[in-house]
Amino acid sequence: YGELLGASMIGPEVTELLPELTLARMMELTPHEIARNVHAHPTLSEVLMEAAHGADGTPIHIQEIYLESKSADIKRQHFLIPSNQAI
Repeated sequence: YGELLGASMIGPEVTELLPELTLARMMELTPHEIARNVHAHPTLSEVLMEAAHGADGTPIHIQEIYLESKSADIKRQHFLIPSNQAI
């Protein structure tokens, strides 16, 4: 029904993001529910908020070309946000 099945992260400080993702997996949260959670600004956790918004089809900072190319039959989505990109 859209719950998070897993995640892959690469970059400095990503271990700080693990608790939110493991909790989301354990509680079977959807990207919409993760995106609606409070993510303090400016913090690294905003990357998870952005990825969740993107998976939900409502990205905030990802270019609109993503929305135009999104297919309704995509079951898995991957988001690459460079670690040096300011969000």
